[in-house]
Parts: sequence; structure tokens; C-alpha cells
Amino acid sequence: MSATKRTLSGVAALLVATSALAAQGGSRVDGSRAVQLSETTTLLGTSVPRGTYTLRWTREPKSESVKLELAKGKNVVATGKGRWVETDYTSPYEALVYKTGKGTSELSEIQFRKSMDAIRVDLGSTQADASKPQGSDTN
Repeated sequence: MSATKRTLSGVAALLVATSALAAQGGSRVDGSRAVQLSETTTLLGTSVPRGTYTLRWTREPKSESVKLELAKGKNVVATGKGRWVETDYTSPYEALVYKTGKGTSELSEIQFRKSMDAIRVDLGSTQADASKPQGSDTN
């Protein structure tokens, strides 16, 4: 392989890697994650039966506040708030952290792989909203 072809191959690989990293960083600010529950769990203040859900978050502009939603299909099951925080350690995994108490587990933190950033769920500011389809307006 000529030096020119090796250089072009290296540049192409670098561009692919850079765009993948840029996409990953952006997805942390506004993103989503599939959540597979094997048992009934409390998420955003709502008792959620086993199944597959989508957990979405949106960081408020120029703020540490984060809006959280849990959806099943087009229906929003629960909403809540959180705070964007920097932890004391780098998480080795994409992880959902649960707090156990009173016989139930409740989502308390969303961690990001190879990052000290996390979303801490405000456990007192969550609400159920099981009948509202995503994007619907109640006005």
C-alpha cells in the first residue's frame, strides 16, 4: 500500500472515530436509553410493571436541570426531574442506579460509560402520567 493510500485510510478512520465520539457526547445532553425491566420497579415515582420502556432526558439550556420521561411506545408513563452532576469517579458502564428501600427499587441515577457525568433523579419531583401520549397537548 502506498504512503498516500495509508494516509488517506488513516484520515478516514480518524473522521469516523471523531464523528462517533461527537455523536456520543451530544446524546448525553439530550438522549434516550431502552430500559428492560424484569420485575415491577419504581421509575420517576411510578410503579412500572415489567417490560421494555424508553427513558428520555433533556437538559434545560444553561442549567443543571434535566427533564426526564419514561415511555412505552407513544405513551408517556411517568415524568420527573433530575440534575446534571459530576461524580467522584468515572463510570465504566452505561448504568441505571437504583436506591432500594421499603421493599422496592427506585431509579436514582443515570450514569454514562467512561464519564464522570451523571443525572441524579430528584425523587421528590416525579409524577405519573400514564394516559398522556407523547407529544399530545392538554390545552
